[in-house]
Amino acid sequence: FQSRKDPNSTNPYMDQIDVRGIWMDKMLATHYLLARELGSALTDQYTENFLHMPEMQGPVLSTIEQVLTDDLAGPVTFRTIYGPSVVLEVPYKLFNVADANNSHKLPAIMDPLARSMFGMPDETTLFHQKFVNQIHTLLPSRIHPGLSNAVLHQLRVHASLPNDGRPGEYTAVDAQPGVRLFVHKDSALSLALTGSLNAVQLLGQLTAEQHAKVLAAIAANSEDGLIEAEKVAKKLGKATIEKFQRGGFQQPGFYALMLQTLAR
Repeated sequence: FQSRKDPNSTNPYMDQIDVRGIWMDKMLATHYLLARELGSALTDQYTENFLHMPEMQGPVLSTIEQVLTDDLAGPVTFRTIYGPSVVLEVPYKLFNVADANNSHKLPAIMDPLARSMFGMPDETTLFHQKFVNQIHTLLPSRIHPGLSNAVLHQLRVHASLPNDGRPGEYTAVDAQPGVRLFVHKDSALSLALTGSLNAVQLLGQLTAEQHAKVLAAIAANSEDGLIEAEKVAKKLGKATIEKFQRGGFQQPGFYALMLQTLAR
């Protein structure tokens, strides 16, 4: 489970870990939220999943979006030495661009029988890649196509421009040099990944002084003295620039990876 010990921990015992790897728990949760058959004679007479429960649709769809964009937040209780406590929503990320610090990766299983049983590849896989594969595998339904297609349509990314006579409905995005993908303009989640990729690529090229200059231009509602790249950054808006400044976005490689994984 890839347990980890904080390198700054003062606890001298190696068995006292600080983070217990839980990517498998997330994979099981994904399976049971989206699967339509669970291997039980008591439940497999039905073909619906948790998305068919009105009270669950919002939380499930919100979680899918947060994991796909790696923009999560959860309640953390802070207690003072005097007793009072306060609960705050603290943002966190599952993916780390530094491979050594990325606990959410699935090591290759050596036993081919075990690989086949769990549907695992023979190479190390990132949790987010497997998460997308779970969605594409479990969500489609011939019996309930309406709801499943409505969700899958939010994830439409194509490796080549579809020959459907509607090229204007797709946005081209260069995930990396030599790799161009096409996102449908009605696919909200894929467009969110595309927007984040474009934002971090642009803002990463500007200096902190230029960020401040653009924010001042937004406040003054003026483009006087801005170069072309700064004018484009101004269109991103204050919230996006401030989110970038506080480290709220992932690295460009993450968004490119997700778009490539979603591509069909």
